[in-house]
Amino acid sequence: MRKIVVCLTGGVDSATLLIYLKKKGYELYPIFFDYGQRALFQERKAFEFFVNFLGIQQKAIIKVPYANKIIHAHISGIDVPEFREEDLLNHQKHIQIAQIDFVPYRNFTAEAVSAKEVAFGFNADSTLDTCPDATQEFLDKLQQVIDLSVLDREAVKVTAPLINYTKSQIVKLGFELNVPYEKTYSCFRGKDIHCGRCEGCVKRKLAFSEARVKDPTVYEVNGYERV
Repeated sequence: MRKIVVCLTGGVDSATLLIYLKKKGYELYPIFFDYGQRALFQERKAFEFFVNFLGIQQKAIIKVPYANKIIHAHISGIDVPEFREEDLLNHQKHIQIAQIDFVPYRNFTAEAVSAKEVAFGFNADSTLDTCPDATQEFLDKLQQVIDLSVLDREAVKVTAPLINYTKSQIVKLGFELNVPYEKTYSCFRGKDIHCGRCEGCVKRKLAFSEARVKDPTVYEVNGYERV
């Protein structure tokens, strides 16, 4: 059985990826990053649910010590901007995490547990103009960096198995896989109830609407009801 490190945030994409890979027969090693994000408690709760849901024995919680010094709306104490559907193509509106900052941790974790792959929950909606560090181009360059940084060129491969799926297609896939989406978390504000207004919530609502799958999420502000 192949072992794979899965970057699990507890959101729709990564939770679907985790269950998809489980169905494919992988031995899963999920990792979670604590970088001082506002939604840390809720994301960690979702992470722990899916680890227990699948009966996974090994996991890693990785604290990124310097991340709370970065000025970013994901970080506690900084306002999270409102987001609308028309903002999807506006790169200035997107909130990003510097994926490259977490790469050494993922690489070291993979080598430590003798895994040959690290899987990201990227999707086809990400572009170089909106989320450049969640694209195939980023993965290709990242693989080159990893290959140059280790003696064994076959040591670790970075993958994004669902990168050709849009978020709505991922929701459709997850529906077929019986992913308990009510246990996932997407809100950047970190509240008990999804706000419905931040980038994470808007993308989540839109994905369920376009997939024509009933969204089990309770939002403070609703929208995109097309089911």
